[in-house]
Amino acid sequence: MHSCAHALGAVCDLHHGLANALMIDTVMAWNLSSAPAKFEELAHVCAVAGGGQGFAAWLRALKRSVGITGTLSSHGVKPEHLARLVEVATADICHQTNPRPCTAADFEALFKAAM
Repeated sequence: MHSCAHALGAVCDLHHGLANALMIDTVMAWNLSSAPAKFEELAHVCAVAGGGQGFAAWLRALKRSVGITGTLSSHGVKPEHLARLVEVATADICHQTNPRPCTAADFEALFKAAM
């Protein structure tokens, strides 16, 4: 998520907090299969039914409830930014600690899913 947010800030001048918020549910859902126990724990701590899947849905609802809405596109990210976003995110060091290895193709899919 942070590698995506760093790229969105550098390429599209999105505020870092907003960029993280716009990407969090997409990235968390993508990571779910790689860290199911961690997602179960998150669901438990947040008192959310449905385990990891329930946590992902709860996170999307939480975003809406605090006014974080829209897609990357609705915040000014355009398809022509995609190649540079992928390049910057791939070069970013933060994704090295992600529970699921992330390739350039993965970053492209994540950005497209959030658009």
